[in-house]
Amino acid sequence: MAKRILNIVCVILSVTAVLLCGCDREQTGESIITNFKGEFSAVYRGMQLEGSLVHLRQGVFSLSFSKPETLRGLQIHKKNGVLSLIRDNARATADEPYLPPDSFPLLLAELLDTAGNKALSDGGNTCTLSLSAGEATLTADENRLPQSAVIDSAAFAVSFRHCEPLQ
Repeated sequence: MAKRILNIVCVILSVTAVLLCGCDREQTGESIITNFKGEFSAVYRGMQLEGSLVHLRQGVFSLSFSKPETLRGLQIHKKNGVLSLIRDNARATADEPYLPPDSFPLLLAELLDTAGNKALSDGGNTCTLSLSAGEATLTADENRLPQSAVIDSAAFAVSFRHCEPLQ
């Protein structure tokens, strides 16, 4: 009986030590800042897109398109799972929207949401992300703000400029 209690105590102490050591490890490299606003240029399935972006790690983002001409003025906002499409004075809102997982807004949101939890390589400015559409390579500037990203398997490339961090 005493041997069994001793084994249980050893197991509890071992598990506690493993958990404490694992949680205490620091990440190597600094993480990418994904709470930001800026402008973007993208190539998505052969289409050239340009516009502005606001992204917050809590799943909040806002896209405003300036190119191509057919999308000029279109705004896409997502907050708390509610998606809004706005153009001119018309607004459409859906609280449980379905967008294909490889759509431009969802790829961009998944890329930035995933990057917010990822550290840059030691001393470098890139990281590799595993996304539902495939592997992405993201490059950050000297301030750790996103600079560009590529998802080869999704025919997706985006570059960011005039980025400013948000609180």
